[in-house]
Amino acid sequence: MSSSIYASNIETAQGIQLAENENAFRGVLHTAYNISVDNSTYTSSNFATPSSNSNKINVSFTNDGKSSAIVKLYKVGSSKDTLVGSFTVKAGSSDYESFSASSGTTYYVVITNLAGDSIKGSLKVRQLDQ
Repeated sequence: MSSSIYASNIETAQGIQLAENENAFRGVLHTAYNISVDNSTYTSSNFATPSSNSNKINVSFTNDGKSSAIVKLYKVGSSKDTLVGSFTVKAGSSDYESFSASSGTTYYVVITNLAGDSIKGSLKVRQLDQ
């Protein structure tokens, strides 16, 4: 016995899938998967928060390296960049931190291996309150 599928059900299913896909990417400001840098410092490209509802930025890093790394979020300034905050991620683990943010502002992330080893891992930056 086969089930009947009505057009309204297909549209609803497609609408749900589109909403799920949109939510999966909502708020992502920057990603860098499979980072592998031979020197002890990685600097992300610049990314900007949208012009509204940008009160918090979540920075997460998975450290696949052999040593602990410090992750720093910087705000780009007209004459000088400002450190917003930082956190340390132990080797072989993941961690994240949330920082205050401003609308329409440009940021970047610097990851430094504390032992001078290469940087390996994945970085993701998201806006929390979009």
